Amino acid sequence: MPALAALAFGLALFLLYMVVKVSICLLIISALRRVPAEHRKIELKQVWLLIVPLFGYVWNFVVYRRVAASFEGVFAARGVAAHGRCSAGLALAYAIVELGALIPRIGLVPWLVAWVLLAVLLLRFHGYGNTVERLPTAEVSQDASPATRAG
Repeated sequence: MPALAALAFGLALFLLYMVVKVSICLLIISALRRVPAEHRKIELKQVWLLIVPLFGYVWNFVVYRRVAASFEGVFAARGVAAHGRCSAGLALAYAIVELGALIPRIGLVPWLVAWVLLAVLLLRFHGYGNTVERLPTAEVSQDASPATRAG
């Protein structure tokens, strides 16, 4: 019976892990969908790789920094400089601290810090997405078109 209880506990932890990771991916994708495709530095489907156990720790470095770079790109294209690097430093800090949570004996402290950083990062991405939706789309004037310059 103890083996069955351990198996049930392990299965419950795995299901909890999947629910949390899927929720995080959906939040990231929701924010990233607000970025026009030409400014995205990562494809939406690549975000789902965060779910893969252990690989997700490495993929954190890629996903969160590219999402930040996507927002930075759209803001730069529309002439908005108020958001700076769009939390790229925070994204890197989260990925490093999340990796530190794997270290035995001190893993709980980085794990808690990582959850706080992740919450702040996801809230910022959501805010950037809202800002992108409110920005006017960049329009090319008739004077700057290639046909006007050529002839």
